[in-house]
Amino acid sequence: AYLLTELASKLLVLNVEPSGELRLRETLSTLPDDFDGQSLGGHLELNAAGTKVYASNRGHDSLAVFDVGTDGGLSRYGIYPTFGKSPRHFVLAEDRQAILVAHQNGNTVDVIAMDDGVPGAHLDSCSVQNPAFVGRVPPSRVDHRPPNGRGA
Repeated sequence: AYLLTELASKLLVLNVEPSGELRLRETLSTLPDDFDGQSLGGHLELNAAGTKVYASNRGHDSLAVFDVGTDGGLSRYGIYPTFGKSPRHFVLAEDRQAILVAHQNGNTVDVIAMDDGVPGAHLDSCSVQNPAFVGRVPPSRVDHRPPNGRGA
């Protein structure tokens, strides 16, 4: 299991024992080693393939990306800018090769290219007052017909 701490910006790797008990396996920082400032963990997500873990840093304003080893352990791959202030939540839109980030204190939702599983170029931004969550509409719900099927 993976757990993101908010106040310490730490990513914990936990073993789930047969008894159901959680045992701490390792602790990794989501911040650069030389960062000296205030930052909070925001959101944690695993990619669809289960090969990368992503964690947002509110204060450092970044996404930390970790590779998942064959044993479930993690190694930090890199830390990337989110192009806004306080990335509270994000969604991996892997089918679109993008990451959508809700910047709570920046009042924007930003779209970042996903290149080989890591954040890349800033693609777009829209103004939204204090966004705290961004979600996806399932493809089956995007046919623009009302539930009664009679058209618009």
